[in-house]
Amino acid sequence: MTDTIRKSVLPPQAFTAVALEIESLPALKPKMIATIKAKDYCVREETLDGRMLTIRGIRSDDKEMLQEGMHHLSKESIYARFFTFKSELTDNELKYFTEVDFVNHVALVASLDTPAGERPVGVGRYIIPDKVPKENKAELAFTVDDEYQGLGIGTILMKHLIVIGRANRIERFVAYVMPDNRRMRDVLRRAGLPIKYKQDSAGILEITLTLE
Repeated sequence: MTDTIRKSVLPPQAFTAVALEIESLPALKPKMIATIKAKDYCVREETLDGRMLTIRGIRSDDKEMLQEGMHHLSKESIYARFFTFKSELTDNELKYFTEVDFVNHVALVASLDTPAGERPVGVGRYIIPDKVPKENKAELAFTVDDEYQGLGIGTILMKHLIVIGRANRIERFVAYVMPDNRRMRDVLRRAGLPIKYKQDSAGILEITLTLE
């Protein structure tokens, strides 16, 4: 499992490109939240096949987990997420992805319960670009290990990012998606939020969700 964000915030590109097989998006309401404090965020959820899932704030000691996740992605998934092929994240990328401030950069980890303990299988995050801090806009990104796609994990991560984003007065999420990534477009569309599409000169779709 790994993730990245479009080059406008941090290279490499296209962390927002995701390939998921999700039929519907559940109501945008977590099962239990005491307070919206992303660093200490910890919520229990259930996957579509009934397995228990923990959604928590990412930690600085998750670097090895993110790097290991690269080995659980197919070439197709890597290309869909990065818009290029690569085998590992750099030290700088690992630091950036795990040592977040939970204000301008919020990141959540999805972990399954297993007999051996926590098994991280997905990451979702939003980042407020430095160039537009006053626009209350954040770049949305998430990814799920190939083996665990289709269980609703990406949908659950998205649900909680929306909850946190709203609590922190984020007005819009923006995702950059390859034009042939129909699954990602469907996931965003099924969030039930107002949505707009724009395509750049390279053919990449800019999809904007308004958090009502």
